[in-house]
Amino acid sequence: MARSPRVHFPGALYNVIRRGNQTQAVFRDADDYRYFGRLLEDVQGCHSLTLYANVLMPNHLSTSALF
Repeated sequence: MARSPRVHFPGALYNVIRRGNQTQAVFRDADDYRYFGRLLEDVQGCHSLTLYANVLMPNHLSTSALF
């Protein structure tokens, strides 16, 4: 059964988590971490987004943001 759609409204706080399949690495090296950081900066510049926390680990990442 599919999950219910996320509720989206202005001012909502979201915590987004991504994990590698079977604990596989999400990032290969330091360049991957830097690239992901640049992507987040680009998204913040294009959208009304406030990034509160960002945790990058080899096999997963967690980001908390206010949209």
